[in-house]
Parts: sequence; structure tokens; C-alpha cells
Amino acid sequence: MLLKELVLLVLLLAHSCHSSETLPVCGDCGLRLRQLHQDETQQEEYTGEYKPDAADGGPPVAASAAAAASDSNVATLAGTAAAEAAVPLITLNPSAALQSLLQAQMSLPEDILAVGYKPLASPALRNWRRLARRLTTRGTTISIAAFGSQITMGHQTDSPSGSWVEELQFWLERAFPQVAFSVLNLARGGTDIVPAATCWYQYVPSTVDLVMIEGSTVGCVGNLQCHSFAAPRVAAYELLLRRLIRRAPGAALLSVGTFDFQRFRVSRTMELPNPLYGSGEDHHEVLARRYGIPTASTRDALYDLVLGGSTVMLQGVGLTAAQLLVNSVTPTSAGHKAYAEIVAYTMQQALAKELRALADDGGTSEPAAIAEDWAVQAQQLPPPVSPLAAAEVDGEPLCAMDQALQRFVSVNSSSDWKWGARSLAGCPHSHCRVWGYRAKGHGTVLNMTINTADVTAADSSLGWRWLVAFFTQTSPTARQSRIGRAQLDCLSGCECKSTMLGKPATQDAQLGITLGYAQTNVTAHPNCSISLRIHVPEGSDKDEFILNGLAVAPFGHQTRAHIDRLAFQYQSRME
Repeated sequence: MLLKELVLLVLLLAHSCHSSETLPVCGDCGLRLRQLHQDETQQEEYTGEYKPDAADGGPPVAASAAAAASDSNVATLAGTAAAEAAVPLITLNPSAALQSLLQAQMSLPEDILAVGYKPLASPALRNWRRLARRLTTRGTTISIAAFGSQITMGHQTDSPSGSWVEELQFWLERAFPQVAFSVLNLARGGTDIVPAATCWYQYVPSTVDLVMIEGSTVGCVGNLQCHSFAAPRVAAYELLLRRLIRRAPGAALLSVGTFDFQRFRVSRTMELPNPLYGSGEDHHEVLARRYGIPTASTRDALYDLVLGGSTVMLQGVGLTAAQLLVNSVTPTSAGHKAYAEIVAYTMQQALAKELRALADDGGTSEPAAIAEDWAVQAQQLPPPVSPLAAAEVDGEPLCAMDQALQRFVSVNSSSDWKWGARSLAGCPHSHCRVWGYRAKGHGTVLNMTINTADVTAADSSLGWRWLVAFFTQTSPTARQSRIGRAQLDCLSGCECKSTMLGKPATQDAQLGITLGYAQTNVTAHPNCSISLRIHVPEGSDKDEFILNGLAVAPFGHQTRAHIDRLAFQYQSRME
């Protein structure tokens, strides 16, 4: 039966359906890691036994259940649209919603905001028409998810009330007072895009309306780690986009470009600014455009102002660089407001186009057409750009992070390891807690069993497996200066190459990242027994280790073009 006929059949059966507009509460999805230049007094040690608070909904769904959910999302799109259409909601005139949107003022000059706006033509935008339609429906709750680093996580010394995400929510509430907004902030301080692309995307509900992704600064500064489509972090960014689209096919996505506004000393008397290309934004923007995603660039809007000196900043935004940024990366409270306005301007311009189109159409769209459009977008993703992303394309990893990690640990070996969380004082969100197993002493062993065969592969070409370990690799405080290394081995059932976690070479390649990761090939087996053994080199006092998660990701060996091979040769020199 044709897709259109299926959609119409679902519509006929959906009149008794009712949709929930409330964003499901994620369990303790939080994994809070180091913020740059963070004061030691803000850190708390591992707290021992987990006691959930009112904000927690229990542990997040992990492993194969989350992966399998992604495949079912496409099949239920038509039903979701039909259920929305069947509920008697009051739809506002799109022209009235447009007027309200344009009246939501911003304090920064438009000539600055416009520089950060990287648009796409309306027909190329993925799901922004649907988002605009939802924003015209009185009583709707618009659900938003956000990924990123400490820039997006917020709740730091100079921004205790949150980040640009909260400021953006305040602006959206002014722009669309007839609807409510619910935000799930999945940002992690001191992390790059890899954990989100591997595991944290699975925490996003399939019904989310908007996903915002900030990932162009941490892990991309000063080492050319995000300047090739063969780079692992660029590949991870593309995998995150594809996995989010498959998981939440009805969601609009927004890329948020940020920057490290630092200066490098090149001689005793001279400093040079981080060049405009000194982030991952340019490659990320290419990927965003490929998947119908607009970009809001704080880098482009503020680069000349911040690095031009305090006088230029005062003339442009009324702030000095010191008033805008805690350090070269992290905004102050005033900085978060400026970042939010840059993002809001991009949203305002994109949504204005869609609301005008809705007004021209009479303010309505056929539910069947909307449902069919979702399904087509979800199923017809373009081929990946990154040859490294192509090796894992549309596979769904098995994940054991946050509290889910406990299920894979052998009770007999865990007595020497303390399970608990490190928290950021003052942050109310569950994502501000880092969960993991911690121990000290050379030779201390943690045994685990994981099903390395239990992954979802798009096809038989993804016949191999990566075993990925996530761990705390650097010390944000003096109290954690003894964090060192551990050796990961396969004991029985499966085979893998012995891998050292936390070695200096890995830390050099993961500059500025607290949540380290390493991977090794592993064979598929339902009962893969692995061990983690703390390794203390002779003469070293770094005798502690923290394991934060495991993952198994399917991959395949792809035929590469000559230019791909050249890209990998270039990338190998950067690592």
C-alpha cells in the first residue's frame, strides 16, 4: 500500500486519539563535567548512594530499548500527526502570531544580530513549517532539547540562573504568549560532541519540537580537530544530526555556533587572536545546511567586536569583553543574554518566513500532507558527507551511561569501587551530576558484562563493533589531581585489543575535555566479559580512576575515494 493511503487510513482511525503535549521527564540524564576555569568550591565529591530528587524521573532508557525506539518513530509519524489534528485546539491567525513574534524586541543592534544569521530558504528547512504551525496553536506545549558544552549548560559563578537557553525561553514566551515551553537541557560542561552523538541523543523524546545543538568550541580549539570531514568530531556532529532526525523525525533543528575568543602569545611582545576559522563551525555549518538546519553564529556576530578591544565592544553591544565573558569561552549572565538574542534573531527570521507562508495558505495545512512530509524527510536522509560518519551511518549504539551503567557491573568486583555522583553546587538540573564508578590503587579491578551483539544496524554492512569507554580524564580541582589511567581488556566471550584509558596522547588529542573516551574493536557476543584495571606507572601518584560509561557502536568498512584517503592522511597528522 502506498504511503499516502496508509496516512489517510490512520487519519480515519485517529478521531478518538489524544496527544500529550508535555515533554516526558528524562531520568537522571545528567552527566556534569568540568567547566573551564571553574572554582574548586563549586565542586562536590562523589556522594555515594543515589537518592533521586523530585526533578528526576528515574534512570533514562538505555541500551537496545532506546535504539529500537528510533526505528518505530518513523512508523508512527502519521499517527502522531493525526492525533494532533484530532484534538480540538484553537489555532490563532498566523498573521497575529507573526505580529507577536516581530514585536518581541531585542536589545542588540540588528546589524550585529544579522551577521550571526545563516539562513536557508523556506523550502529547504526541515520541519520549521510544522514548528510555526504548532506555535499558532493555543494551549500547546512546545518541547525543546539542547545539546552543548558549559556554554549551554550554564549555572556558573557569573551566570547562576542558567544559560542562553533560559534567556531564549524567556524571549520565546514573550514572542508566543499563547503557548508554553518545556526545555530539556542535555548540555555537559567540559565535553565535546562525541558522547551526545553516541549516547545522549537517546534521551531525546521522539515528540520533541525543537533541538538546538552547540558543539563548535570545546574540543575544536587550537588543534585542528574539527577542520576536516575525516575528523572524528566532525563525523560525530553529522552522526548526531542523523540520529536525532531518525529519533525525532518531526523536530526542527537549529545549529548554534560558538567560539573561543582567546589570544595566543606568539612572542614576548605580540599576541594574535584565535583566527575566525579556529573552531568547528565552518564544517558544522556545511553539515547543518545538508540536513535543512539553519545556523545562529555567535562567532560571526561578535568576533570583530570582542577581538577589536573594549572600546569597540562598548560601541557595539554596550559591554566590554570582560563583562561579556568569564573567560575566552564561557559567557557571563550578560553574555548569555547576548548569545540568546543572536539565537532568537535567527529563530525570528526563520519562523517569520514560515508564518507568512501559513498566512498565505489560509492558516491551515492538511494533516495528511504534514504526516507524509514527516515520513518522507525521515526516510530519505541524504548520503553522509563525512567518510568517517559513513562507516557508522544510521546504526544505533548500545549505551550504558549514567545510572544504566550499574546494570552491567559485576557485584562481586564492585566492592572496591564507589558508585556515586559529583555535582555542581547551585545547579538544579540533573544534567549537572556526573555518575560513575571510582576507585584507587594499582591493580584494582572492575568486571563488567555487556551484550556486544545487541546493536541496531541499518544493514548488514555494519558488521563490526566498537567498544567505547567514557571516563574522567583530567582534574578540575586539586582534590581530583590523582586521576590516572586504567587498562580495558576482554576476558571471555568476545575478543578485543587491550586499551589504555587516560594515556597522555589521548588527553593531548582531547584538549580541554574532561569526559575522555577511547575505543577498540570488539567481536559480537551476547555475554562479552570485560575488565577495567587501574594502572599506576612507576613513580606516579595518579592512582585513582573514574569510569562514567560504556557503549557498543556498529560500523562497517566503506570504500573510499582518493580524496577521502587524502583527508584521512591529513587528519592522522593532527592526532
